[in-house]
Amino acid sequence: MGSSLVPLLLNRGYHVTVVDNFTSSKPHNLLNHVCRAGLSVICGDVASVDLPADIDLVIHLAALVGYPICQEFPEEAWRVNYGAVFDLVNRLKCKHILASTNSIYAVDTDVNVVCTEESPVYPATVYGQSKAEADRIVRERGGIALRFATIFGEKPHMRTDVLPHDLMNKAVQHGEIEVYQGEALRCFLDLNDALEAYLFTIENYDDMAGQAFNVGNLHYTKLELAQKISAVTGCKIIQKESQTDPENRDYFFDSTKIQDLGFCYEITEDWQFDNRLQDIYKAIKILAEY
Repeated sequence: MGSSLVPLLLNRGYHVTVVDNFTSSKPHNLLNHVCRAGLSVICGDVASVDLPADIDLVIHLAALVGYPICQEFPEEAWRVNYGAVFDLVNRLKCKHILASTNSIYAVDTDVNVVCTEESPVYPATVYGQSKAEADRIVRERGGIALRFATIFGEKPHMRTDVLPHDLMNKAVQHGEIEVYQGEALRCFLDLNDALEAYLFTIENYDDMAGQAFNVGNLHYTKLELAQKISAVTGCKIIQKESQTDPENRDYFFDSTKIQDLGFCYEITEDWQFDNRLQDIYKAIKILAEY
């Protein structure tokens, strides 16, 4: 996300300082921009590095993302996802925007549940719990939490563990995909719309300060997503009920609040989502060859 956001910020005239230990990304993702005026790169851990005193805004992107890695490394998840955020919001008296997640809404849901920013926060995993605490502390200090749905789309360091990418990767690699809890309703967000949400939040910070905002607009059941991927790849779909989602995401994710402020999604139609799946298919095929 960061390597895609940096050039957009530079294009708008912001001076950008990137802090990254490059454990989950590569420095070459930024090579196209290192000679541009206004960009500084600090290689280090965001929890301990010395930062310039004149920072106006921090966008908190550093995190262990997803329940599998957080369950495997719970102490590190709490250190990065919450501890580093707690330290920065107390150390830097400036504006703060947190990349939060809809995983904090993981609850025992009934049919047709609608999740708004006022819905109870009952995270079921270390990932959701650590992000929920970071979400809380940022808002308590007057910052903004953007609660993102599952973000998809090709980028320099492309994760293959988010659901659309994961299913597409398995379709390409194995010619079949397994789907459990196929009727569970999930919400997705195009990467470019996620990036625009950051820019919108920076420009409307005063109106959004101290609050959380859901960001995500494309709703499909897991089976519907699998069927779309099968239409692209020709893969076989195997439905299984032997597994459950630890985060129990099965609800309509309402993002009316940020839209009422004027934010607009670019990817809104079913055919646009299908086209983006075609793009992801091409990217996954390239990755599969290396």
